[in-house]
Amino acid sequence: MVNEGRHLTVSQLKYLAARPWAETDAAAAAEAGVVPQTVCEWKKDPYFVEQLESIWVGDIKRTQEIMARLRDKATLTLERLLASRDPRTRRAAAVDILDRAGMARGETVSVDLSPALSALLAEAGEAAGGEDKEE
Repeated sequence: MVNEGRHLTVSQLKYLAARPWAETDAAAAAEAGVVPQTVCEWKKDPYFVEQLESIWVGDIKRTQEIMARLRDKATLTLERLLASRDPRTRRAAAVDILDRAGMARGETVSVDLSPALSALLAEAGEAAGGEDKEE
């Protein structure tokens, strides 16, 4: 039965209110006082489906906004913890940040220092050789 009048019944409104929190369509149907087959019939109505989708989209957007705010608060909390007087707190905050950044605890990074060390040793040798010449 398609809803030509572009309005929702009380049962439909109850279902729409219950659906975001219910684990299943059947549970939301029970909250609305109807059987699941009734909900299947309602889902044939484009207007009802539009209302149902707008609720889901609205919930997703609200959840994304909440998560973005919480992410920002959590980041600020970790930043403040990095400035703690307690070295254990600072270390724990640093480990958390590195974990969130995808760096596993104990992970090592291989860096070839040979060219840099060779250059430093050469400079040190030249400096030492230059000082010897002045004496």
